[in-house]
Amino acid sequence: MRKHLLIAVAVATSSLVAQNNLSSFLNMAVTFTSRNGANFVPATIYTRINQANYAGWGVDVTQPGFRVFTGLRFDIQDQDLATQDTYQLTAFTASTTPGVPNTAAPLATTGNFTLPVGTGAGAFLVSANFATPVAAPANADVFVGVSTTLGWTNPITDGLSIWATAGDATSAVRDEAGFAEPVVAPGNTYSGQYTPSTLTHGFAVRRQSHIEPIFTSPAGVASALHYNDPFHVPANTFPGTTCMHSGLNPDSRSPSRIANRADDVGMTFRHTGIPDNSVVFFLADISPAFGPEFPLAGFLPGSFGAMCVNQASVQMIALGFTLGGSASNVITFGASTRSFIAGLPLIQQAVALDPATNIGYASPCTKQTL
Repeated sequence: MRKHLLIAVAVATSSLVAQNNLSSFLNMAVTFTSRNGANFVPATIYTRINQANYAGWGVDVTQPGFRVFTGLRFDIQDQDLATQDTYQLTAFTASTTPGVPNTAAPLATTGNFTLPVGTGAGAFLVSANFATPVAAPANADVFVGVSTTLGWTNPITDGLSIWATAGDATSAVRDEAGFAEPVVAPGNTYSGQYTPSTLTHGFAVRRQSHIEPIFTSPAGVASALHYNDPFHVPANTFPGTTCMHSGLNPDSRSPSRIANRADDVGMTFRHTGIPDNSVVFFLADISPAFGPEFPLAGFLPGSFGAMCVNQASVQMIALGFTLGGSASNVITFGASTRSFIAGLPLIQQAVALDPATNIGYASPCTKQTL
């Protein structure tokens, strides 16, 4: 199926400020298109961004303590493009139940969008903005979702759904995590659905829906580089996959959970418009929790993003240079190293410096458990 690019904006506004997608489905295969169980009714299909694994994203110095994002980027599919089903963007903070969004009080909901009219089934990579930026509490999980205004027809010949990648070993195409991933929901899954008509919520077992936030601060997350993985082929491409399953819990230790797996771990920096050949410092911190967040502008005036590694324990592990707004690094584990890294918590961050302006750009931090 051909994948198209569609840029949609909630209101007729424009901005010269760079917009970056978190990059949480880089080198990520598609298992299926899904509504996460809410098949024949209007529902919100969402992705959970776990605050224990991701920090320093959506940084806005005027709104400390919040994740500020301008829109969402997602893969959406329509089974029959001849009938234009509508959808909305939605964002939630966490409820008092772990892993569950506070659907009673959405942070934001847009008006209706439609996909281009056509024939047959079609899938689109969509970037869409909220009318005003969304501010979500930084000390809680953030849930970003696409709400369909209709359900799939029964039998399924029409309706909207979101692409997803499974982490379950029963799926033909999958991204399996290492030993450190929890075995029950919500810890082992990053997606779910909310059905407004019945006020019910459901987890999608071992799944990540292809939905992520867009924001103006620098982006980038950690990855897992697989080798000769026949079930998740894109994950074998440098710097690996940022799928939340192996991206957060790589199969790196020895003996591995999955036969013939020996994942290395990567980190990607991204910022739209940063000059080529800006130097990038790749940082690693062996720590169970992120450090206090503080804006990089406090050290380098005019800079963007926030430091979120622990300053007392962080190490610079590599240097790189930007090309086309991006730079990546991979940490390679030797065979002897893999025997004693079991359970090691690893926080990665990348910081770029434009030498012409002395302006810095700090990516988000990702915590992985080996």
